[in-house]
Amino acid sequence: MIGGFQTASFDASLQFDDAFGRSRFKNDEYLNGLHLGVGAEYMFTDRISGRMEYKYQDYDSITVRDAGDDRVKFEPSESVFRLGVSYNF
Repeated sequence: MIGGFQTASFDASLQFDDAFGRSRFKNDEYLNGLHLGVGAEYMFTDRISGRMEYKYQDYDSITVRDAGDDRVKFEPSESVFRLGVSYNF
């Protein structure tokens, strides 16, 4: 099992035409998050092993506004599942 703290940069940009003309939105934020995971490794032979790992990151949520005061809420999270094979020398 693993656990920890993580910071990531999120960059967002959007351009669209609306009743007010062309609107542009750009926002760059650093968000903090909780990092949790679990994994296992199995030795098939004395030299070959297989492993699997699952990790989950849950970041802070953020609400951003465009020029028209419209609000968009972001709640970023990430799930990663990995499989691997190792050859040990």
